Amino acid sequence: MMNEENSLVSILIPTYNRSNYVKETIESAISQSYTNIEIIISNNNSIDNTEEIVRDYITKYPGKIKYYRQKRNIGMVGNWNFCLEKCSGEYFVLLSDDDVLRKHFVELTIKAYTIDSNISFVCNLPAIKYENTGSIIYPDSNILTSMDAITFIKKHFLGLVSLAPCGMLFRTQDVISINGYPNEFPFATDTAVWLQIAFDGEIIVIGVPLVYYRIHSSALSSSIDSIREDRSLIRLCKEIYLEKEISDRRKMGLEKVFKIFHILYLNSKILNAKQMGISNNEMKIYLRKILKIVGFDFLFLMPVAIFSLFCRSVDIEILKRVLKKAKDYIMHLNLIQGKPS
Repeated sequence: MMNEENSLVSILIPTYNRSNYVKETIESAISQSYTNIEIIISNNNSIDNTEEIVRDYITKYPGKIKYYRQKRNIGMVGNWNFCLEKCSGEYFVLLSDDDVLRKHFVELTIKAYTIDSNISFVCNLPAIKYENTGSIIYPDSNILTSMDAITFIKKHFLGLVSLAPCGMLFRTQDVISINGYPNEFPFATDTAVWLQIAFDGEIIVIGVPLVYYRIHSSALSSSIDSIREDRSLIRLCKEIYLEKEISDRRKMGLEKVFKIFHILYLNSKILNAKQMGISNNEMKIYLRKILKIVGFDFLFLMPVAIFSLFCRSVDIEILKRVLKKAKDYIMHLNLIQGKPS
């Protein structure tokens, strides 16, 4: 096995009009305790003073940053893939221009690759900062654990494992081999990537948050689009599951799980929206849009929909109880931990 702890790691920072945040992002990349890194910044034709800020850092840290400015805006996914094409590292992390790495992120995630030679990728559960309210939500887990692909995917779609692009360290060649980030999932392109390589080996999950992931109020509108894409991703996930060599009885159990995947996932979206500090009226509009996409045929989503749409306020405790009821049902199937039913 190679000595991963000496490998070059690329920190990719695609940016667009985030001059108010990008300085903190660059600082977090430069300040990494792991020294064998390169920082690649691609400015997607920003019209603010992002370039001025970046060039100040280039002057201050010569040879540390590779900087590119796009002549025209090539879109978010295009800019992500441009950074990927330019990186030289054996590993990379995609750091959005408003997110922050803690000092030991690269050091600890690259070290995790030495645990086993059969690792598909390493991820860190982020601390999530809601920009509207200023609140920070920390992950429940603080453990280092290994999961197979099926367990990891289920936990993600059940809302038990929160992910952010800035918390995932990939082998560069693994992502290049699947042609990078797909344009057909612009709001969930990062999920589409790890879904395709998850079955290459074990997934290492670091529970202690080493990254800060920001959620802005604007995320609410894009969340509606991401729900449409998540439906496609869940269908893709189902196809991957059911192609695996497992017993017919297990497949029947997985079919039951997929019937309520959306319920759990949508409930986590609703809880996330509430954390943004949006008004009750905005929440009702948000839920109406969700229900227009998914319909009224979800057993556990109905009480949430009825209560939220026709009452004066949204009771977060009711949402939590609905979510727990659905989780309890899956636990009853003995499938959350990948146990045979």
